[in-house]
Amino acid sequence: MSGRICRLTLVALLPAVLAACQPKTAEAPAAPAPQIAALPDCNGPGAEAFGPAGEADCRLTAPGETGWGADLHYEGGRDEPRVLTLKITAGDGTEIQTLTEPVEFTYTLPIFDDLDGDGRAELLVPLMTGNVNTTFAVWRGKDGEPQFERAGEVSGIDVAAYEDGIFMTPARGSAASWYATYYVFADNKVAPVVTAETTLAEDGETETCTAVDEGGLAAIGLSLEDALAKFCAVE
Repeated sequence: MSGRICRLTLVALLPAVLAACQPKTAEAPAAPAPQIAALPDCNGPGAEAFGPAGEADCRLTAPGETGWGADLHYEGGRDEPRVLTLKITAGDGTEIQTLTEPVEFTYTLPIFDDLDGDGRAELLVPLMTGNVNTTFAVWRGKDGEPQFERAGEVSGIDVAAYEDGIFMTPARGSAASWYATYYVFADNKVAPVVTAETTLAEDGETETCTAVDEGGLAAIGLSLEDALAKFCAVE
């Protein structure tokens, strides 16, 4: 009787034993994750295709901070106001923050530039261009933090570093006048210091320069007379 039970047990177990002896079917390898193509350099070949005048997205790289940069994307029709989205990323590709700015009637791309010489570049975003001058949004890094915060707006033909933490915007006033406003950062905001205005006389040759205190001369230790000597080029 026990022999019969033993034989029945073996017969019952046979399918499982045979299945265990069969070679295992190799599992299909997992599909590789899709690779996202790197955006082209905003300042590289074919730059005219990028930005508000073009259709393509591009990447803007910050100087002096290896790998840091911003991915630019414009939304909206070419001949109408658009929304610019800037995705700020660190050197390892980590997204730090996303900024947005409305842009209108400008064909200039944003730029990174260290305006105050502190070793970290500010982000300048052109918002609108008139006949000559452009309004720029200034984004500045917070002390000790990777994020940028909006420091204010300036207007001129350009925005450039000057000296001793001061930066300036040269601008056209009229056919016979032009001016330069000088700024510093105070509490991480744009703070105007002084404006030097140069006017061409009716003879077309004589120039006069005047300086207007914008409320910041005392903060940098200058009098109005000092400002005239420093910021006006009187010949």
